[in-house]
Amino acid sequence: SSGSPAALRPSPPAARSDTIAHTMPIIYAVVARGSRVLCEYAATSGNFATIARKIAERVQSEAGGDARRTYEYDAHMFHLLIDEDVVFMCMCEPEFGRVLPFQFLADIRKRWRGSRAEPTTVSFAGGSGGNAFEGVLREQMAVYSGKGKEAGGADVEAMQGQLSHIKSVMVDNIDKVLDRGEKINLLVDKTDNLHLQANKFSKASTSFRRQMAWRNIKVKLMIAAILILALYLLVGTTFCGGLTLPKCRPAHAEDAPVVAVEKPAL
Repeated sequence: SSGSPAALRPSPPAARSDTIAHTMPIIYAVVARGSRVLCEYAATSGNFATIARKIAERVQSEAGGDARRTYEYDAHMFHLLIDEDVVFMCMCEPEFGRVLPFQFLADIRKRWRGSRAEPTTVSFAGGSGGNAFEGVLREQMAVYSGKGKEAGGADVEAMQGQLSHIKSVMVDNIDKVLDRGEKINLLVDKTDNLHLQANKFSKASTSFRRQMAWRNIKVKLMIAAILILALYLLVGTTFCGGLTLPKCRPAHAEDAPVVAVEKPAL
């Protein structure tokens, strides 16, 4: 890592920890008072110890009392827990999030208050350290790095489970939609058939009504003709002397009797 500490900028808080990609997400941890390093441990070599000291000086001049800070520098995150004049700091991979680093720093602060370790110099991984608290830093860095891996794996498994559940729900919904579409198509076909049958029934009923009306007219005409014929026969035989109605016809001039009229005497 390289660059000026002036380029350091506070990083916004994160909602949760992400999957751990590094074998040791917590790379460096330090307990300092101002520019004086009380105890530190690094899992690898680098110039982050110098950067951490300058960050500690800066935050102690800006903040008083208890405070928490997160700074991003050269693709690494520096998390700080300030306890009056003592700064507890760790450098982590960005993917490690911010929840576990501050839990780690709170644990270190609790253990530090119980031990009150003496100042020592930095000891890189694999080297020897003269301070007993350096072993505490090393052990807790490994513990919380393992927690991050477990949390990351649990997040991945939970996400995969949620994706599987969502997939099954989507497949079930698609099946329901397809089944509903088939039912809708069947209902539409039945509706069309009913509409056609209704039209046929309407036409048939109209034709039947016309036939029945014409039949009624025929029956009425036949009844009227029968009544007229019966009346004719009745009148002819009873009053008119037969079917030819001789008594009821008017007499002609040639058939009238001749009456002699005598002339008066002059």
